[in-house]
Amino acid sequence: MNLHACLCRYFTDYLPKIKGVSPETVKTYKEAFKLFLRFSSRHLSKATPDLSLEDMTPALIFSFLDYLEQQRKNSTRTRNARLIALKSFAKMLRLLYPEHRETWEMIFNIPQKRFGKRLIGYMGYDDILQVFGSVDLRKKEGFRDYTILHLLFDSGARASEVANLEIHFFELRTPVPMVLDVHGGPWARDDWGYNPTAQWLANRGYAVLNVNYRGSTGFGKGFTNAGNFQICIQSL
Repeated sequence: MNLHACLCRYFTDYLPKIKGVSPETVKTYKEAFKLFLRFSSRHLSKATPDLSLEDMTPALIFSFLDYLEQQRKNSTRTRNARLIALKSFAKMLRLLYPEHRETWEMIFNIPQKRFGKRLIGYMGYDDILQVFGSVDLRKKEGFRDYTILHLLFDSGARASEVANLEIHFFELRTPVPMVLDVHGGPWARDDWGYNPTAQWLANRGYAVLNVNYRGSTGFGKGFTNAGNFQICIQSL
């Protein structure tokens, strides 16, 4: 059976309609198969339109993966990404052409190559404040960038999730109930940043106003003493 015809069905029906993958994934898989078809044509000395499903063997795929690493100097991560596209295609072939199930199973079971993963660092509270402080609010884009950074930090959302927000997601005209959450105490204070209680209430449609307890520490001796003074006056 012609490989080109199966690929057309794979990209027009299987990926978008059956699997429901994103256009970005389809584009990535197409790039993988462009490389694979060019390599297969040279490796087998056959024109690309003449390639058949019988040509797609585990041995050919292993040679293609070696080509990516040795000649194209692709990283292991990129090599694995190309393999994922080929294994996805084999999964469709296993479904549509069970008479060659053994071959498709062997391709589908080709393991990903292991590689050392770089440790992911993180930013502390002071580092976050430095990022916020680096935004120039005097510039036209400053307030926008400042708002986006705060939204990312406060919500914990991915950058892609924030980028896909649309204006109709927000109901600005409808008033919402507010919860007054008094924090801290004479020997503690509530820090600025993510608050799980406030997030839990916000997810359920409440606005949350966090107010520190009078005389909370962390705002300077003058603030604490002023709070203590008011407490003493009320107690007299």
